[in-house]
Parts: sequence; structure tokens; C-alpha cells
Amino acid sequence: MDFFSRCRTTEEAKSVFRMLSKHFHPDRGGDANLMVELQKQYNGWNPSNFNWQSQFPDNRGFSTQTENLLKNMETNIKILENAVITKERDIQLLRLELENFHEMSFIQKILWLFLGDIYSKS
Repeated sequence: MDFFSRCRTTEEAKSVFRMLSKHFHPDRGGDANLMVELQKQYNGWNPSNFNWQSQFPDNRGFSTQTENLLKNMETNIKILENAVITKERDIQLLRLELENFHEMSFIQKILWLFLGDIYSKS
């Protein structure tokens, strides 16, 4: 059993040792063999023993789960950017239609509004 595999600093190792020694100490009803093993590991532990490879398998400081979350966020950002571009295009088209509408005669405007209403209902 590796008690200090997730400890990165001396303070973390000391905290883990104190917590587990209260639990495993024979005077408190714990297992003497586990207490001896805990003491051996604590005495032999140093910050360079922290296994970054097991904690962060992709070698970039991120776990696979975090990496997947970042990829999903990047995908969502691209989707939102595309939606904004589409909305901007729609606004430009509406502006062009409005400019064309202002240039139409009264009869053309009535027909345009009437025909647009018919097409939107079908």
C-alpha cells in the first residue's frame, strides 16, 4: 500500500502521516504492521518521489478527464462563434431587405408585405 502516492509537498505528506498514524497506531487499536509500514514510507518519502506520470498521464499537467473537458469547451466555443457569424449574416441580409424596401414604391411594398405573409404561413 502506497500511502503517500498523491503527496506533492512535505506538508501534504506530514498531514497524511498524522492522520493515518492516528488511525493505525497500536495504542488506539490499529494494526502494528500497517503502522510500521506507514513509518517506513514516511521516513523514505521526499517530494521527488511524487509520480507525475501516474497522476497526469498525458505529460502536460492535465488529467485525461480535464483534457476532454477542455476539448468540449473548445468545441462549444466554436459552435457559439459560428452562431454569432450566422446571426451577423442574418442581420446584414435584413438590412439589405430594409434598404430595398425603402426604395420600393407603395404598391411594391404592399405586394411584398402581402406575398411575404403568404409565404411565411405556408
